[in-house]
Amino acid sequence: MIYQRKVPNKNKHSNRRYHYVKKNGKWKPKHSFETQSEAERFIKKYGMVNYVAYLCPYCCKWHIGREFPGEEKEVV
Repeated sequence: MIYQRKVPNKNKHSNRRYHYVKKNGKWKPKHSFETQSEAERFIKKYGMVNYVAYLCPYCCKWHIGREFPGEEKEVV
């Protein structure tokens, strides 16, 4: 099947993946942090392995995401 007219979803939740995470079939808001050090403290406090803090390009706050093996870290 070929999609001839692929148009991005223009509803209010079109960029959900940036601020929400889908768990058990439901969307839950991601935790945001004001500074990178706050996010890194959260990672250390809960012993989260292979997680890194990243700056969100949409809200300009820090979120936590997985770091996959073989991926290069983006220097901010």
